[in-house]
Amino acid sequence: MAGSPVGQNLFFDTIDPLLRDFLSFLLSQPVVSQEALAETIEIIRLNQLAELDNFFGDICQIEFDSPITQEAEDVLIYTLLLPENSYEIMKFSDGFYQLVELGITGDCLKKAVLDWRKNLTDAFYGNYRPGSKNLYEILIKPIKIELELRNIKHIVFVQDSLLRNIPMSGLFNKDSQQYLIENYLISYSLDLGGSLLTTQPKNALILGSSEPTSTFPNALPGVLQETKLIQELIGGTRLINKSFTPKALENNLAQKDYEILHLASHSRFSGLSEEVKIQTGTEVLNLFEFDNLLNQRKASIKHLSLSACETASGSRYATLGVAGIGLRAGISSVLGSLWLADDKNSVEFFLSFYQSWLENNSVAKALQHAQKEQIEKNINPTNWANYILIS
Repeated sequence: MAGSPVGQNLFFDTIDPLLRDFLSFLLSQPVVSQEALAETIEIIRLNQLAELDNFFGDICQIEFDSPITQEAEDVLIYTLLLPENSYEIMKFSDGFYQLVELGITGDCLKKAVLDWRKNLTDAFYGNYRPGSKNLYEILIKPIKIELELRNIKHIVFVQDSLLRNIPMSGLFNKDSQQYLIENYLISYSLDLGGSLLTTQPKNALILGSSEPTSTFPNALPGVLQETKLIQELIGGTRLINKSFTPKALENNLAQKDYEILHLASHSRFSGLSEEVKIQTGTEVLNLFEFDNLLNQRKASIKHLSLSACETASGSRYATLGVAGIGLRAGISSVLGSLWLADDKNSVEFFLSFYQSWLENNSVAKALQHAQKEQIEKNINPTNWANYILIS
């Protein structure tokens, strides 16, 4: 299956249901052994790789035998949405697995996810708080005690299905009156290798397109200030509007070893790879054109920020495009947005993010700092929870 693209229809109609039936059988046994949980994780990882292969339509050259690096205070949480029940499997740094039944069917959980995301993305009329509390009760409360006993500081979510399209940082604990990001570093992974950066940001290539186009009719006036302030803060090369051409991007990547690539322009990731669009200052790139540009500097780029990207809410494939671009190019981390937030707020957010990254040498801590700063200013989570960190 993995390493041999079969097409989305065949995958969803035949292969995926069979896998889920097998996992339902495996996890519904009276006693689920550590070996069975390890086998489940291996199936999840293979399934993630197969989905990635099918999304891109070719074999992704990824070192599958190299799972994500895990520190003592990290926990990997694998979610599974199955017909009769939903599960979380916690993997700790000592290699121990813990299975948690969530007591909700996959379809019911998907509906809760879609409803919450719809409310969360509507900054004016969306009543997001009930969904934030509800999903916290479903997904976090059953594991909260174990997280505290293990002194966990960083949660890495390996999400299933539509859970990929929501920000766990925005889940709200009604008892402590805090968002999840206030207590934990949060990142996401396909568990196909890689680790988050723990060095300062440097050697940045900063790209931006602020003008409206036929594909993206809304202007992004904040891009000019955002890119200017980031350049002043961490240095690097800045290409804006007409100077941000595909050829200029190609030439810059060929001539210099950039570690940071910051893209402040419209991009849209859907469930179909051929519908993915990335706006430059002069034209729109498709997924494969952008992927090819990044892969020419596979050993150089360590972090990619997509400050104005959008992902389709109803597709389990949408965020695979964001994650896959990073994995295929050997990029350690990708900071992307699930939906387009307030343009002016984005300037403040990314300035805080890079400033904190300079001070902490940790991209995960930088994201937490920027989001907590927004919370302290009582800014609606519509404008900060959309940013997710993928490794």
